[in-house]
Amino acid sequence: MSTQRQHLIKMTYYNANMIVVLSVFGISTIFFHYFSTLQTEDHFAFGITIPNFSIDTVGDWGCTADTLNTVKKIEQLNPNLVLALGDLSYATTGDCWFNDTKSIESKLKILFGNHEQDEGNPSSLMSQYLTHFHLTQTYYSFEYENVHFTIMNSEIDYTYGSPQYLFVKDDLLNASKNPHIKWTIVAFHTPMYTSPSRHPPAILFRIIYHPLFDKYGVDLVLQAHNHNYQRSYPLIYNYSNPRNPAIGVASNNTYLDPPGQVYLVVGTGGHPLYDLLGRLPYMAAQYRGFGLLSLDLLNNGTKLDGKFYDKQGVVIDKFTLRKR
Repeated sequence: MSTQRQHLIKMTYYNANMIVVLSVFGISTIFFHYFSTLQTEDHFAFGITIPNFSIDTVGDWGCTADTLNTVKKIEQLNPNLVLALGDLSYATTGDCWFNDTKSIESKLKILFGNHEQDEGNPSSLMSQYLTHFHLTQTYYSFEYENVHFTIMNSEIDYTYGSPQYLFVKDDLLNASKNPHIKWTIVAFHTPMYTSPSRHPPAILFRIIYHPLFDKYGVDLVLQAHNHNYQRSYPLIYNYSNPRNPAIGVASNNTYLDPPGQVYLVVGTGGHPLYDLLGRLPYMAAQYRGFGLLSLDLLNNGTKLDGKFYDKQGVVIDKFTLRKR
């Protein structure tokens, strides 16, 4: 018999004795302690160690009335974490965006888009964001419960051998070896997959990184830059034709351990929207309108439910990823 199994049996026997003590002495505090302990042991015995938690994510915010509405919806959903997908203030300082998002600031993580990194913005803007969010670099990683996040900067050098490439490669490798990590989510601003809209896809970015995402088991890729919402089927890199990824699973919205990653564009935070000029065959859903994506991690962290809420709080799209 294993040591762990013996330990569980001893603990169960101990609590049975406590019931006897309870019946004899009728001490309510022991009764409470028994059930609290039993709940903890059941929690341990059945491997239920990850609480349910949620992540809200959206990019291309600006400082508009629609931005304030996005913040209000996030407040109502009350997630554990908020990930901002770049293009934050659309100004030469971050002040207006900091003011608009102050109610959710304690939950915020950010990445950097073209309106932070270039387009004639002063270097002080980048420094302001780095300082405000206690960052030393514009690409980084972090973990929340059993989810690993790799945050990339699509606006700076990402080519083979660059510091960012070496960081991402090592980071994804380490995450894939970590037994405590069930999900790996990558996020960056300029999309590698998008239906026709204002901005085309970053093909070189796709060629360099999609094979890494396949190799190291990335589950979800969050993008923005086009001011609309799009969701792909799980996609596998197509070495013979990188412009046309292979669809891992063609069902519309429920996937069990699918090959490839689901790619999302969530550029719907508040800045004026872009038209969708068609729908590529590997896109499962798309929508022109303001809103945000909510990711709920459920069932001991083995189920990921995604829902895109429009500005009225109506669910426009939903999907589910499950892990065995």
